[in-house]
Amino acid sequence: MTERTEKVIKNRNYRYPVSVVVERPDLLELGEAGARLSVELMLSAPEGVPSRKLRRLRGAERSALRKIAAEEDPARGILLQKAALGALGQVKDHAASLVIARLAQSPEVDTRVRAEAIASLAEIGGEGTREFMLDVIESGRPEDRAQAALALARLGTVADVGLLEAMAEAEDTFVGTIAGGAATTLREKLHLEGS
Repeated sequence: MTERTEKVIKNRNYRYPVSVVVERPDLLELGEAGARLSVELMLSAPEGVPSRKLRRLRGAERSALRKIAAEEDPARGILLQKAALGALGQVKDHAASLVIARLAQSPEVDTRVRAEAIASLAEIGGEGTREFMLDVIESGRPEDRAQAALALARLGTVADVGLLEAMAEAEDTFVGTIAGGAATTLREKLHLEGS
């Protein structure tokens, strides 16, 4: 089966409207490889991926998305991996949480991928996510600690406001600045009075 799209382009430089027809095989009929290619094309779209399109991913496509997130593609670098991690967070894929947590903790993984993994875990949420962020703040690299502070601003509790404020006072680097902003955001989210 073939997927066919037709678009009419009106341009004042052309005398008549031009029809552009794109025909592409239904990639899902090609099995696992087709599902992966379909997901890669979606993630590579310059306009981004709409949430509704991500939520429609099922079976082989969802599995392909998890595989892309789990490993860096040597040909494409980390961009596709970061996009896949962001997509998993966007659809709140709890099944991918362990893989994402492993990426967030791995010292071999690029800093930008770790940051995206931490942000995705914050999006997904769930049991143990807050504790994971506290562990990263306790023992992670500065970039990871800053990202975990931002994550706590999303899913933290009243007790975390004090932790973030103490972190802001103790750190005189960008981590402290980010922790201070995260504390303010969490305070506003929880409707607490100013410090």
